[in-house]
Amino acid sequence: MAELRNAARAIFDRGWVPLALGPDAKGKPKRPLLPKWSEFAHDLETCDAQPWERAEGVGILLGAASDNLAVVDIDDTELAEATFAYMVRRHALP
Repeated sequence: MAELRNAARAIFDRGWVPLALGPDAKGKPKRPLLPKWSEFAHDLETCDAQPWERAEGVGILLGAASDNLAVVDIDDTELAEATFAYMVRRHALP
């Protein structure tokens, strides 16, 4: 799918490693389609060689491969809103 391939290229251009994702047991696009995905490097050939035509989503490999990108995953809506509000307030402080 060209849309996912384009999104992957935009992720790559930011310095991160995109992953072609397929469905997990619940049907959500959360499972990398290729084996050894945790060993991928920030390499255009690796990005383009993934099976984007079968992908249902795009993920990002965290850690050293993506310049130490990390994620905080908060599944509770109220806690996520409070956390976001706190971060906005902290950023606005001199």
